[in-house]
Amino acid sequence: MLQKEWNGHMISVKGNWTARWLWLAPEYELWLDEERLDRAGGPRIHPRLEAMVEDEEGELHHIEADILSLVGFRPSCELTVEGELIANDNIRVENFLNPFLILVIMVSTVVMLYVGPTVLRQYLH
Repeated sequence: MLQKEWNGHMISVKGNWTARWLWLAPEYELWLDEERLDRAGGPRIHPRLEAMVEDEEGELHHIEADILSLVGFRPSCELTVEGELIANDNIRVENFLNPFLILVIMVSTVVMLYVGPTVLRQYLH
């Protein structure tokens, strides 16, 4: 998770492996305090999160998070408000083991289908 304080508010960018993409691609969310502003991700290299936020004085601010995600491994994020860079860091993606578990299950299934049920029965009896 990437967090940065701005004008008395906490802006966060979170990443997580979700079932939406069969745990093979992370999703990222842009948060302002406890309110989710935007969500993007999936099998993309360069997801972008953005939102328009109104402050206490009634001014609108454009918040943008540009993410570079190569298979969810140490994704980097540039967080800008009104085009001004306020943070540039890596996002810690939650549930990092999920894609490896899914890949093990998929490979095991393919091996079982390739070997066939007769060979598997010999090893089980």
